[in-house]
Amino acid sequence: MRAQAKIKPATAARAWLPPIYLYRAGRESVCSRRYHNDVSVDDGQRRILIKHTLSGSGVLYVGKKRLPVPEGHAFVIERPGPYIYCFEDSPQPWEFEFLSISINLPSPLLPPAMKVNPVVAINHYPEIEDMFTSLVSLRMSAGFEENLLNSAAAYRLFLSLVTISLEEAAPVKSSAANSLKQLLDRRFRSQASIASLARQAGFTPEASARAFMKEFGLTPVAYINNLRIRHACRLLEESTHTLKRIARECGFTDANYFGRVFRKCVGVTPGEYRDSPDPLRLWQGDG
Repeated sequence: MRAQAKIKPATAARAWLPPIYLYRAGRESVCSRRYHNDVSVDDGQRRILIKHTLSGSGVLYVGKKRLPVPEGHAFVIERPGPYIYCFEDSPQPWEFEFLSISINLPSPLLPPAMKVNPVVAINHYPEIEDMFTSLVSLRMSAGFEENLLNSAAAYRLFLSLVTISLEEAAPVKSSAANSLKQLLDRRFRSQASIASLARQAGFTPEASARAFMKEFGLTPVAYINNLRIRHACRLLEESTHTLKRIARECGFTDANYFGRVFRKCVGVTPGEYRDSPDPLRLWQGDG
């Protein structure tokens, strides 16, 4: 087993820690069947453990149920719990990144459906995948200090993973509107047209647009622009990327069009928002 850098858990010497905080993070590569972890033993501290496969494949056992964790997938479990995760015979090492979140709350941490199947196809949700990798890098950084903002980010990641897990476990709706919505949720950062996404869902663009408006009260274009602008706000708050790059990463083919849509939704230009970020401004524009 080849282990890369890992950061020690937050020290117990602190006078106070928030009820939710980034406990530990790391990246590892394992290739031996000796890598076998039973987390059913109670060590006195409840934590959420998330492992995201970068390449190869791991295995998670939930009781006697065997669940592969291939590339682009993650499992989300509460420890202690009835889980074993391990490396089994595979043509390449299991390379993964992991994050442990301490949640000192009395209520159950995971919904019942997620306890039965904790594996999530996180690569279908690029924004959440990026959020996870960013938090791992943050926790591994030298001089990391826990604060309430980091705790909030960890909790937001946890809730996002719970949300997509429940959505994937729910009965699949075959309507044009829901099929298109699922594609827009997953591919809003791509530059694929609404028409092409509608055809991928098996419907004509016109039929999908009518069904979408009836079901959700807005057009597919307005819906995907909402997703893109929310992501743009996050990039403006957290990165130093150029506006042209942010436009491209949010699915806009033209930076000027991005600026017009942003101002319509937020009420200020992207540059003005970056100078004075305020998430409460979102959707206070003309959109």
